Amino acid sequence: MICTPTVYDRIDDVPPHDWAALAPDPADLAMDRRLLTTFQSTMTDQCRCWFVIFRDEDQRPVASACLCLFRVDALETTGPTIRKITRTIRVAFPRFMSFNVLFCGLPAPSADNHLRIAPSVGRDPILRSLDELMHTLAYKHGARLIVMKEFESEARNQFSALEELGYIVGDVPCARRLDRSFNDFDDYRATLRSAYRNQLKQSLTKFSRAECSVRYVCGSQIAEVMTDSLHRLYLNVRDRAKYRMETFPPEFFRELGRQFGEDATMTILRCGDDVVAWVFALTFGGECHNLYVGVDYTRNTEVDAYFNLHFRELDRAFRRGVTRIHLGQTSDDFKSRLGCSAEPLCFYVRAVNRPMHALLRKISRWVFPPVKPPTLLNVFRAVEAPRKRQKSPASQASV
Repeated sequence: MICTPTVYDRIDDVPPHDWAALAPDPADLAMDRRLLTTFQSTMTDQCRCWFVIFRDEDQRPVASACLCLFRVDALETTGPTIRKITRTIRVAFPRFMSFNVLFCGLPAPSADNHLRIAPSVGRDPILRSLDELMHTLAYKHGARLIVMKEFESEARNQFSALEELGYIVGDVPCARRLDRSFNDFDDYRATLRSAYRNQLKQSLTKFSRAECSVRYVCGSQIAEVMTDSLHRLYLNVRDRAKYRMETFPPEFFRELGRQFGEDATMTILRCGDDVVAWVFALTFGGECHNLYVGVDYTRNTEVDAYFNLHFRELDRAFRRGVTRIHLGQTSDDFKSRLGCSAEPLCFYVRAVNRPMHALLRKISRWVFPPVKPPTLLNVFRAVEAPRKRQKSPASQASV
């Protein structure tokens, strides 16, 4: 099969029918045009995006992809060994290990890849055509690496063509999800085992004693409340992250609110006049995507702000009737205590320059160290099956 890519500089230029035909799921956040529009319009100072439709010989759309050119710093994206070496060399060469990378996938935390292939189409021709296109763009724009992310590790056999092309496979932190539905947070709490209920109670008591309050804002209201001071709470969390690349500006959150309307929500915790934590979520298609968090770490321990923030957000999501809550990546201990599952993810990478790729393959275990899978906890009480009522001797005799 011949796959011909059409590259668009703007998501608004992509024919909506073609895009929707390849991403028909209403809960498919990674390919949601509202998210892509917001990302592209507010991140122009950090990256450049392209959107691709692959068509067959009859000009039917058979695959779609989002590409992104980003400048990556090894101090924020690699393992500890490479970071240590990089710091040492940068004493003499400040720009060492800072270079352009071309991604198939945007750095939006949907914990999902940005490639969709029609189920009736073979994957190998699409993947080879995508690789060829990305090499062309990488050479043109001076990218040293090509990366395709974030794919489910269990589906690795479906992407064997990439490994045949020489791509190296690496680990990505697991996607954490809560695949259960409850009426509200009290209903959720009642299903927990006693040890986890007690842990939760301690955090709730701190919150209550501090006389904190919660506020929910949505849609265009987010643009009004997302001040520079609230944005600094997001930067607090971003600066503590183990892996960092993008930095979303205040306008990104404001525009998401405008684009998604009632489906965009901020849960805000206050102690007195101070905002101590907030979380930004998108809720639609029966799913909730818990995307971004801001925390005042000087007040966090005092009121267990991070924990209570998620408890209040869970309550809001449950009341919306969702059946799946996406809680992003990292913070594994806490998310395991919430009862989240863990979906292992992987990425594919290759250097554009062949000698550099040979070197990268030799040192890949240090550049891309394995990600330790989180411990999964059995936090929910077992549901007993209803007992069958015993028949009385009289009723047994009458049968």
